[in-house]
Order: sequence, then C-alpha cells, then structure tokens
Amino acid sequence: MLIADSLVSGFLGSNMMGQGIVITQLVSAIVMVAAIVGKSRELGYIGMTTRRFLRDFSTGRDVLEYYLQRRPTAVTGIEGIYKETCERLLKLLAPDVRSLLVGRQPGDAAAALTAREIELVRGTCEHVLDEEEIRVEHGMGLISTIVTLAPMLGLLGTVWGVLDAFAEMGAAGSANLATIAPSISAALVTTVVGLLVAIPGVIFYSRISASIRHITSDMEGFADELIGRIACEFQGRAREMSLRRRRLRRMGTRGAAIDMNSLIDLTFLLLVVFIVTLPTLEQSIHVLLPVGKTSNAQDDKKKTFSITVDSLGKIFVGEAPTTLDDLKSSLAKAVVDNPELSVLVRGDVRVGYGDVYEVVKIAKECNVKHLGLVSKEK
Repeated sequence: MLIADSLVSGFLGSNMMGQGIVITQLVSAIVMVAAIVGKSRELGYIGMTTRRFLRDFSTGRDVLEYYLQRRPTAVTGIEGIYKETCERLLKLLAPDVRSLLVGRQPGDAAAALTAREIELVRGTCEHVLDEEEIRVEHGMGLISTIVTLAPMLGLLGTVWGVLDAFAEMGAAGSANLATIAPSISAALVTTVVGLLVAIPGVIFYSRISASIRHITSDMEGFADELIGRIACEFQGRAREMSLRRRRLRRMGTRGAAIDMNSLIDLTFLLLVVFIVTLPTLEQSIHVLLPVGKTSNAQDDKKKTFSITVDSLGKIFVGEAPTTLDDLKSSLAKAVVDNPELSVLVRGDVRVGYGDVYEVVKIAKECNVKHLGLVSKEK
C-alpha cells in the first residue's frame, strides 16, 4: 500500500510530460495483457487440436485415409497443412485414379506421380507451413515492442524530470535536498511504472515463445513426414524426400527477440548521473553569516528552533522552506509545547534588513523568550 501511495503521489507531483508517459505506459500494459491472454488461448487451442489430429492420423493405413474419410475443414495448424497438401495431391492425379482413391476401391495402388509432381506437392506443403508459422507467431511483435518501449519511455520521463529538477535547483541558487527530492521522486515514477510493465511482460513472452517453438517444431516434423510418405506411396519407389525449405525463426524466436542491452546501458548511465551529482547537494542552507561575537550558550537541538533567511530572502525552518504565515503558526505551536524554546535566526549578510526583521517580529509576537542572531566569530 505504501508503494502504491508513493506512485500516486509521485504521479500527481510530476509534470505533464511525466504524467503523459505514465498514462501511455498503462494503456500499453492493458494492450499487452490482452495480447498475452489472446495468444495463450490461441496456442492452447492449437495444441489441443494438434494432439487430436496426430492421434487420429497415425491410425490410418495410408496418407489419404484420414482426408477421404473425414474431409477435414480446419484451415489452421497441422490439420490445415495436411488438408491443403492432400487437395493439391488429388488434383495432380489422373481422373480415373482419383475416382478410385475417393471411392477407396481396389486398384488405388496403381496411383503414381512423377518426381516433378511430387515437387509441386512439396512446394504446396512448404508454402502452407510458412503461412502457419507466421499465423502462430502473429502478435508476438506487439508484445515485444511494448516490453521494450515501456522502460525506455520510463527512462525518458525520468531524465526529463531530473533535467527540470536541476533547472529548478539552479534557479533557486541552492542545492538543498529538501527542495529537490520531491522533483526527483516524481521523475522516477515513470521508470518504476515502465519496469512494472516490462518485467511481467518478459516472463510471459518467454513462456509463449517456448510454446510457439514447440508448435512450429511439431508442424515442421509433420510436414517432413507427410512429404516422405507421399513420395513413398505415390512415386512407385521407397525414396524418402526431405522437405528442403528455409527454417525461418520469425517473431517468436529471432525476429521479435527482446534486446535489453540498451536498457541496461541507459540504467547504468542514469545511476552514474545520480552518483556524480548527489555528493554536490548540500545538506544545509548556504548562508553567508555576518561577523560578530558569539555567545557561550549551548545549542540544545531539542530546545532550539532554527530559522534561516538565505540570500534571496527565502525562509527555511530547519531545511524545509516555509512562508511567514506558516512560520508564525509553527513557531506559536512550538512555543506552546516548550515555553523555554530558544529561537536562532541565521540571516545572510546579503539579504535586506527588512527580511530578517520580519522574522524577528514574528518571534516576538509568538512570545519567544530566548531569541538570538547567529553570526561568525571574528
């Protein structure tokens, strides 16, 4: 719950660029989830139909028995490859031989195809197999794109936010952590959201890719076996014919592989920027104190209320910026809690007398008993 609150507060505190990137990442995450669910269901259905078809096909006497008896209507997966190949095979046979085969009458053993006709059947099987691989891998490119771009957009938003934070720090003339930390925290929200989108996406992408490789391997093996059996049964001699074709690995294996090297490089670059710049941030307000004689009073931090006026006239309580109205309310409450409270005012020598006087005036109005002005020793 604390993490969710941090993300929400960071989102609300970020600029328009950061909020737009976060919204884009969330929309892309919804699209990615829909693509993952749809692809998982599709692959599950293809796997179920493949197992059922291979079980029935293996019980047939010859390569055409399943086709002639059941007339498959499927147009996808292994059954689609088998259907298109058988239709091409029957069209190449002579009409009288085709009628004998369709009627399953004696004499079908005389059916024969030339080597050129077998090559045409092989070409049909190869073409359908390539189409089925593309169909099975469809959608993986979208998942890969979202998984890759989500953290990259996050880094863009973070770098943009850090750039604005440093610009604000330069305009303020000080490197105070209390003022710059909220801006950096808001800038990091885009990177956090990008990683929350990408990490589950990589996990599911790998699992789906493994399922696709298994299915395409089954299709390739079946296509090799199918052409080999056709060559044996219809060419008149027991010559196996290998299926010479390109074994393409498209989106599911190589074409859509997720390359995280650039993301890792940018992450280390961002880390180096923080490591280099963080030591330069001062832990306190830089004030050029006037020269004077200091008292020997001990500074008990538990009983001291420190007020600082920097060179620009900005007021700080401790290290937190404040206004005159907020200072009055917080100081009055502190005096009620501790009537013996000591108030130390640190005024920059370059600031106008009136700015320090307003702080001293508020301290008097709050009935501060112990009030001191901090200076440097001579």
